[in-house]
Amino acid sequence: MTRSALWLEFLVLFVGLPLAYRYAPVKIPALPLLWVVAGYAGWRLLADPLFDRARLWNFAQLPGRLGAILGIFALVAFAL
Repeated sequence: MTRSALWLEFLVLFVGLPLAYRYAPVKIPALPLLWVVAGYAGWRLLADPLFDRARLWNFAQLPGRLGAILGIFALVAFAL
């Protein structure tokens, strides 16, 4: 992908879609909408034959990184 295509994707996903959701005439609850979008993204990812599924659920590396994960979680939870 070219740099301009990546910028366009960024603007659409993180600026255009939230603004469209905010100013939509029909309000849809956010969490069910996010679950549908996440399900579609997961379905498309798993349907891709080039995607390495071992990278999606890589529990082998969890014990070595659990401390960092919990530390980041604690910092963000405190900040919120």
